[in-house]
Amino acid sequence: GGVVSVGTLTTVIDEMVSDMVKKILTTIIVILLLICLAMSEGMILISSKEKYNERVKINRGVFPGYLLRILVFSIFVAYNMSSTFLPVFLIRRSVDVGGMSKELLASLPITINIFTIGLMSLVTTKMVNKLGIKKLCIISGCFSFTGNILIFLIPVYPTIFVGLLLDGVGVGLLSNAAYILITYIKDEESRTECYSIYNGACLAGINF
Repeated sequence: GGVVSVGTLTTVIDEMVSDMVKKILTTIIVILLLICLAMSEGMILISSKEKYNERVKINRGVFPGYLLRILVFSIFVAYNMSSTFLPVFLIRRSVDVGGMSKELLASLPITINIFTIGLMSLVTTKMVNKLGIKKLCIISGCFSFTGNILIFLIPVYPTIFVGLLLDGVGVGLLSNAAYILITYIKDEESRTECYSIYNGACLAGINF
């Protein structure tokens, strides 16, 4: 009996150690990937800034595309971070209500967030014309910041729902305003380059 108990205990300990090693290795791999992505993004920004500094000496109308990349990259990194962990978190916090499954309830705030982002594309142009891009960026940034603060400080279903709604308004306005900004660039070469920068920054931010 004693031998069996010792053997069982050894097996349990081995499994625990194995799980710990797997978690540590996974964490290390994720951290290394994030470092690589951050370094890659940093190198791209440095290269873009150097390119801008060279071109602005010849043409004063060149747009600082590296600033656009920072803005767009930051928007989608922040959005990606919340949308990555929230579905799992919501499923754990949701319960079956009124015949609706917790999976459906958990997906509802995320769906509203995505729908709101899309809806903002219909009104951004009018708001840019009325407020200007600078004011609109500040207002939309406040919406997104408030939404994320709500989610972080009060992580319960109702506040997460409201937080994602506010975040959807902010991200939708900000991302569309940044795209509209490109259309205002007079220098054709800069405008074409900024469209490429916008798309690249979107993908980089989503994958970060």
